[in-house]
Amino acid sequence: MLVPVAAALAVVMVVVLGFVVAQLNERATLVEMTADQTRQILTATDVVLVSLHAPTGVSATFAFSPQLGLGVFSAEGLDPVDPSEVYELWTISSDGASPAGTFRPDPQGGTSQLVSGDLREVEALGVTIEPAGGSEQPTGEILISGEL
Repeated sequence: MLVPVAAALAVVMVVVLGFVVAQLNERATLVEMTADQTRQILTATDVVLVSLHAPTGVSATFAFSPQLGLGVFSAEGLDPVDPSEVYELWTISSDGASPAGTFRPDPQGGTSQLVSGDLREVEALGVTIEPAGGSEQPTGEILISGEL
């Protein structure tokens, strides 16, 4: 009687372990892709590095290459957000604000977010706290900002 239970438990553990390994591989691939794109941005001949205005204790920068159409937003010292909320990154042009991604900081308050698209027309960057899933337009106070 114990052998079938142990065998069933072993099968469940193998399935769970397989799922965990697949998730870790997916995350490793994403980290590798992000690192490669960040390296491309930082070594681009037209790279622009902007220090953003942020609350006390928070440091934030945006490095971007208009030619590549890629940027990377990095911040440290961010407060955690409620599970019903996310930070949302915005690119701002004469046409208004456009969503550029949502995120939650890591346990140490850091984040690194890739931004892609035509960055030649972007005049500023902003970060707000929005409902989970993000918003089409900023609804929260702009916490981090800077002109590009």
